[in-house]
Amino acid sequence: MIDELLDLPIPHKMNQTMINYLGKKQWSFVSDVYKNYPPPFYDIVSNPLIKDSGQGITSYRKYGDYENDSTLNFFGEFVFYLIQERSKFKIKEVSRFYWNLLTPQSVCHEHTDDHNIEKYVSAVYNFHTNDGGTQIEDEFASSKEGQAVVFRSEKKHKGITTKTSNFRLNLNIVMELE
Repeated sequence: MIDELLDLPIPHKMNQTMINYLGKKQWSFVSDVYKNYPPPFYDIVSNPLIKDSGQGITSYRKYGDYENDSTLNFFGEFVFYLIQERSKFKIKEVSRFYWNLLTPQSVCHEHTDDHNIEKYVSAVYNFHTNDGGTQIEDEFASSKEGQAVVFRSEKKHKGITTKTSNFRLNLNIVMELE
């Protein structure tokens, strides 16, 4: 279930700047389905039956490894503070910044951001409008530039890739509740 759709006052030029910055970053392929035993990259490249789940960058994680990037984290904090001010949830702090890049060939699978019931909420911030979106249980939220889709982190969800754009880019923020 989608809890909130928040239209954030982030200028189009800022989103373009972040897309250009993300275009220069090194991304890692993601495997939603094979988290414990991801297929070798060769299999993703050569076997048309195995689809990638997109690419990702973790620029901050409260607990665990991440690739610290001050530009990504500054923008992530900016989005976080806007969500924190506008959300009906009492949000304490950021637990994770995760940047998603999907191509039209990507196939994402249902997953949760955290299993702790009512301890965390997630937000998917969209950098650009496209025909993709986020499926949260039985609801679909289209990718609308500047919009954050907020939902409880224990809810099953998945990214839906674009069919008409070259890429779909978004920021997934996991936030701890008070």
